[in-house]
Parts: sequence; C-alpha cells; structure tokens
Amino acid sequence: MYQKVGTHVIKGTSIPLGHPPIAVLYNCDAAYYRQVRAEVGDDCIICFRVDNGVTQNVVEATRHPRAVLQSINEPVIHTPEEARRLCDGELSRMQFVRELGGHYCLFSFAVGNPADLSLWQYLMPAIDAMEPGDYVGLHAYWGIDPTNTWHVARWQHVPELRDVPIIVTEGGRDVVEGQGFPGWKGHVNREQYLEEIETVNGIMESFPNVHGYALYTLGTENDPRWRNFAIDDIWPSIRYTQVPTYLPPVEPPSAEARWPMRGNWRITQRFGDNPALYPGMTAHNGIDMVSDDPGVYSMSNGYLYQGCDPSGYGHYAYIVGNGRAWVYAHLAHCADSGWVKAGDKIGTMGYSGRTIPCGERGTHLHVGMREVDGDGKPLHYANGFKGYEDWLP
Repeated sequence: MYQKVGTHVIKGTSIPLGHPPIAVLYNCDAAYYRQVRAEVGDDCIICFRVDNGVTQNVVEATRHPRAVLQSINEPVIHTPEEARRLCDGELSRMQFVRELGGHYCLFSFAVGNPADLSLWQYLMPAIDAMEPGDYVGLHAYWGIDPTNTWHVARWQHVPELRDVPIIVTEGGRDVVEGQGFPGWKGHVNREQYLEEIETVNGIMESFPNVHGYALYTLGTENDPRWRNFAIDDIWPSIRYTQVPTYLPPVEPPSAEARWPMRGNWRITQRFGDNPALYPGMTAHNGIDMVSDDPGVYSMSNGYLYQGCDPSGYGHYAYIVGNGRAWVYAHLAHCADSGWVKAGDKIGTMGYSGRTIPCGERGTHLHVGMREVDGDGKPLHYANGFKGYEDWLP
C-alpha cells in the first residue's frame, strides 16, 4: 500500500490522478487546478507552485482548506544572515496569502539543505507564524538507499520540525551525495522502483506530521528533461492501492434495479457493519462501493437535491421519488439540482466529507436508501439508522 504517496505534475497530464493524499501542480494554470480538485476530492492537499510570484488572482483561484501556495523552490542558505533573509521573505509571502484567505507552503528545501542544521533556529519565526492549513515543504530524494533517513526523512534530525506539519513536495530516485542517477528509468526496473517507493511510504507513515509525499513526476511530455523520472507507467499501480480493500460482489436486489457504478466495481462496506465507527447510530447505514470508473449514476427517477456536509457526507446527491429517498455521498462532483431519471449520471466518486470506510480513509461512494412520506420526510427515522434501510437482498 502507498497511502502517503502522491504525485508531482508538470503543466498537466491526461493520466487519471485518482485520490492521492497530495498533488503538487507545477507550471499549471487555475483551470487545471479546478479540474484536478474535482477529480481528487476535497481531502487531497494540492500544492500549487508558482515561480513568478504569488498574486491575488492565483490565491483566489486556488483558495481551499486543503490547497497551499508555494512560491520558492530549493533555496540555499549557508549563514545566519541568509537564513534570516529567507525567513523574512517567507513570512511576508505567507502573510500576503493569509490575508487573501489562502494557505502557504514554506521553504521546499532540497535534500540536505540547509547543510548546517543549526540554521533552522533562524527560520523559527516563520514556522511559529504558521496556522492550520500551512505546511513546511521539503524534498526527499534518495540515491540508492531508500532507507537513508538523512535523505528521505531529514526532519527527524531537526528538533525544530518536531510536530510541524510537513509535505514532501518532491521525491523519488536521483543523484544524492554523489550516489545514484538522475531518475529511475534505465537504472532499476519497474518492480524494484515500486518496492523502493513502498519502503519510503512506510517511513512516511511513521511520522504523523508528514501529510503526503509527492513522487516526481507526471507530465514529462511537457518537459522532456525529466523523462527518466517519469512515473506514467507506475502511477496506476500506486493509485489502485489507495482504493479500500475489495469485498466480493453481490447480485443486484432485483432485475429492474440499476447499480450506481459502472466498470469493475466492488462493495467495501455493507449495511450494519462496524458499529463502533458510527456513534449516534446502530452501525453503518448504507452501502459503500468503489470502482475503477468514477462515474456515479442514479438508481431511480426523482428530484435531485445537491448538498454539501463537510463533516459528514461531503458533496452529495439526495434523490427523492416514488416514496423513497436515495443519498449518494462523498462525491468529488455532483450534478445540479433538478429532475433525473434512473441511469442518469449524477456525479463522480470522490473523497469529500468524513470518508472512513471500514475504519480507513479512502475514496468510495456511500449509497443509502430510506422510505419517505409525501412531503419527503423519513418514515422510520428512529430505527437506529436515521431511517435508512438495507437495500441489498
């Protein structure tokens, strides 16, 4: 599993990103940011890197609780004076972004920088000024040994970074301290590289303050200098493991019913599962599903009400008709309110809201059904499941 591994993207890519914990977008425009946000969902940290300065338009276009702006990359400092200047500049940029309602990513140091660990003390004013939603960015490449924590987890040797929110804005195989090669292609095979990435993911998981590791890189067709770093052919394997564990498929409840998903779908959590995870209810009050096709389709005719509940269902569609109400929750995108027919596409599977199927965060679709009266009010709200019932046989 690669639960903390995300991706770096240069200018854009046609490869599906899935729902990684982090995505770094470099030299991308605001329109592409919106496209990515719709795909990856609300829980993914998107780091938007702009080399030509953070402007008001950029901040406003990317303003989101899980979006951060990065305006410098791989600064080098050797003296306390250089460290203070860097700190003052980052403080100024962070304050500008904050006043516009955004969040900021500090530093993004390359591996081994600053070489003198004592210089971190002069960077503390910027770190102390961080607010929730801000991160310290660091690079974490390795040469030939992915277990070398001085390369891939340098923060554990820096007392000033203990418990500070960190994102790895670039990582992978590279030349580090004279060891290794620029990129992995031509030097290790696909299987070995995936094993090394899994090792690094395990290291990341041992640090709760590290929120994601952006593997370099997708989008090398836009900049061929980095083709040996390209992860186009391995990213699908990483993305696939970030989907919750599959359970065997079941037969539909009747010949007339339509499943809400297409492609290779599976059920990951059933009605009544995991009582401990659902305080205030008897147990899970719907059916959780995943698929390699993210489209979500209505199972009934009715009127769709579009809603958003950040601490619960996230983006959701609530469809009422023929004495029943269906909820399709945790969507990345939801259709506008209005009349729909069975089989209409009403959204895409996402990662929004409280997404903990079977006790683990993950991309999935939650589908619930309850009987309602003529005014659309639940008939059996006090049944321990807020009126929802098991719609599978």
